[in-house]
Amino acid sequence: NADLILNELSRGFVLVVLSA
Repeated sequence: NADLILNELSRGFVLVVLSA
């Protein structure tokens, strides 16, 4: 479960960085 959460957080972070 923790790995899935970290994966989702990292994906969201990447999207924010790319959109910035």
